[in-house]
Amino acid sequence: NILNNEKCLKELSFIILKGNFGLDNNYEVATINYDKKVEIIDGYHPLLDNKTKVTNDFRLGYDNKNIIVITGPNAGGKTVCLKTVGIISIMTQCGLPIPCKKATLPIFKNIFVDIGDEQSILQSLSGFSSSMKNIVNILNNIDKDCLIIMDELASKTDPQEGEALAKAILEYINDSGALAMISTHFLGIKNFANDNDKIMLASMGFDKESLAPTYKLLLNTAGRSYALEISSKLGLKKEIVDKAYQYEDKSKIKLDSIIDELSINLKEQEEKLAKINEKNDYLDNEIAKLNIEKQKLALEYEKQLDKINAMKKDMLDEAREEIDLIVSSFKENLGKEGFKHHLKNNAMNDLDKMEEIKEEKDETDHSFSVGDYVSLKGIGTTGTIKSINKDTALVQSKNNVMKVKLSDLEPKAKEKVTKKVVRLQAEDTLRKSVPMSLNLIGMHVDEALIQLKNYIDAAMLVHYKEVTIIHGFGTGALRKAVHDYLSKCKYVDSYRLGGYNEGMAGATVVRFK
Repeated sequence: NILNNEKCLKELSFIILKGNFGLDNNYEVATINYDKKVEIIDGYHPLLDNKTKVTNDFRLGYDNKNIIVITGPNAGGKTVCLKTVGIISIMTQCGLPIPCKKATLPIFKNIFVDIGDEQSILQSLSGFSSSMKNIVNILNNIDKDCLIIMDELASKTDPQEGEALAKAILEYINDSGALAMISTHFLGIKNFANDNDKIMLASMGFDKESLAPTYKLLLNTAGRSYALEISSKLGLKKEIVDKAYQYEDKSKIKLDSIIDELSINLKEQEEKLAKINEKNDYLDNEIAKLNIEKQKLALEYEKQLDKINAMKKDMLDEAREEIDLIVSSFKENLGKEGFKHHLKNNAMNDLDKMEEIKEEKDETDHSFSVGDYVSLKGIGTTGTIKSINKDTALVQSKNNVMKVKLSDLEPKAKEKVTKKVVRLQAEDTLRKSVPMSLNLIGMHVDEALIQLKNYIDAAMLVHYKEVTIIHGFGTGALRKAVHDYLSKCKYVDSYRLGGYNEGMAGATVVRFK
């Protein structure tokens, strides 16, 4: 148990250590993908100074481009870029957070690297021989699940032969399906990569004015070495540099001028992109501020809604009390012979008076003038109208001026709430005292007609659509009297004898208008 606990503690300590390592350095955890693609955003080598580091984006395996060939000036950062991708891949496979803003990486079966000079006097290995021995081992073991990193491929031999050898190696790597990053100064390899739709050509940035590298990786562009310019800056005599320019291939000079022009255009595009990003950041900040204001308005809306709901509750409580009085009065008179239409109308009028809570009105319901004290609907913000233009107005609220639609305003004096159907609540209460059917069996015709009139009035008061009058079979006199009255009643739309389960001929079903 002690040994098992120790093993668990070691594992947990290591996990915590990795997490703290990532938090302390502001690193991120990569997303693992299974479609053999590498994308690193704002990645950098972990040994670079955090204050002066230059971040770069890397993409491999997208658009069927499995190989990146990096060109550019000496001391421009090509090797550091190769090492950055290699170390980030290894860190990811060790479960470590990585130095970048965002990344997605596959799991590689092998990561093969050829960087540096393994020249050995004891083993009689030249720089080219030692590099080639390493490359032979790599090429004999690669497959589609590998990452290959090669610095200055085939550079330590005759340039023409080295170019030919490098092209063949690139083709072999491409056929294997492996991902690869390779740096070179060979012009022939630049042209080869540019003509191959499965290879991405990239270069390290260089500021020609200051003759200094920018250490920025520029994808989908070619770069040149700037060897003569850098040599001049490092102190090489001017006459030697001038003589070197005379010996330089004229076709290469023309190509270099084209590359310089492209670099200038690219720099201008980067400056434009930086301005766009700056504007986007500003817009993001403004959107964030607006969202905060929106949240404040939502809170104020909820607060005002609570106040409105409290007012509504008080009004409905008062309404229920009045409804109870109306219902009590109605019940007292319902069965009396003296109950007339005016009693029903009085009850209806009393209910109508209770409908003081109106629906939201159109802007035509209110006529506003400059100087009116108003409230913004749904929010409760108040202010004074400063000017009116057609259907909008400028409202001064404390230190703010708002442009709002007239339809969104209401006079401050009118503190109304949204409509509640008090009438329906009154009807529900009345319906409990008014049955859906009237039984006239055993009554004389005169008595039955009085009850029928009162019942029809009550049914109309609660807005029944259909009721049943039970008159029985008997001699048919009562049924005839009921039908005669119904045929003349202005509230009745139609009537019929009851059907199955409706009393048959002993009942009449009445439908109101």
